[in-house]
Amino acid sequence: MPPVGVEELAEGRARRLNLAVCAEAQMLPAADAPRRGRRVRTAGRPLLPRATVHRINKTALYNLDMEKFSVDELRRLELALRPAEPPTVEEVLEYASKYGVLRGPVDWVFPAWIAYVEYTTQRIAETFQLTEEERRQLFHFRDAMKRLLLEAWRQAKEKLASIYKAVVDGTYRMEGNRLYAPDGTWMYVREGFAPRIIIHGVTAKTRFPDILKLPRERLELLQLGWRASDEGEMRGRPYMGTAQPWQVFAWTAARYGELYIRIASVILTREGVSVSIRIKARGWRQRWSKDEAIDLVASHLRRGEWTPVLTMWLGMERQTERRFYMVTTSLLLRLRSPGGWATT
Repeated sequence: MPPVGVEELAEGRARRLNLAVCAEAQMLPAADAPRRGRRVRTAGRPLLPRATVHRINKTALYNLDMEKFSVDELRRLELALRPAEPPTVEEVLEYASKYGVLRGPVDWVFPAWIAYVEYTTQRIAETFQLTEEERRQLFHFRDAMKRLLLEAWRQAKEKLASIYKAVVDGTYRMEGNRLYAPDGTWMYVREGFAPRIIIHGVTAKTRFPDILKLPRERLELLQLGWRASDEGEMRGRPYMGTAQPWQVFAWTAARYGELYIRIASVILTREGVSVSIRIKARGWRQRWSKDEAIDLVASHLRRGEWTPVLTMWLGMERQTERRFYMVTTSLLLRLRSPGGWATT
């Protein structure tokens, strides 16, 4: 599809939208706009007073503001659908090391995720001493991730193309926080948040092996740090939502065993898209609330135990500034002793 001049597109569509909103409400004829100071007659309706016309114009102006938001969506959609060559492993590793989250055109991001998963599982198999059963679990995990990513890639590209066409043609409609294409495909939009497309039905059950082989008390210190930061709870089980491929492996190493994985959504960014993944550790029970976990991290730190701080920091890495300060301030407050700041 050829590039579109978004400013020109928006200007023409905004003028049409101003009239269409009034026409759909059966308040004004679609072929004309109200003139200042005149009472306007509509088909089969009495004359409208000036105050009513003013309210109609305010409605149209509100929709013009929505139109500006659609211009931003169009730019993001164009970036998401931009043609791209498959990335090399070296390119993916460098990008992940620098930014954490993989972002770019949909035809770059999903192959990048697959390349990262393949490379990392191979390195784990070469680095750790695994039994045959553990190797089988590791490669089953790899294959499950690849299958999910391929399915989500196809679904995401189809939905992005449908919504892009609707935005370009001006055939989309807004319902609450959803932008709909004529075929029913929709995108979640909300002011202050990046637009996203929900991925449906792309799930798998698999297992991740115990590659660290730590004593339970040492493993729990790693789990505690994750819980104090990014880890959530779903029906009593620990779960992680992430857009960072390295975090998938770092977290599952501490929550090994039976897993339920879902590709949740594709987020439209100003660089293209990113992929959001949800993983639930079905073999573990969530033992701590968020506040309890932060309290315990602080307690261990007072005694000179830094292990939970490592995974707590990993969970906060590249978080928003507000999120970072919320968690670190909470930890510092818990470190405060009756006689002043605790020292180790």
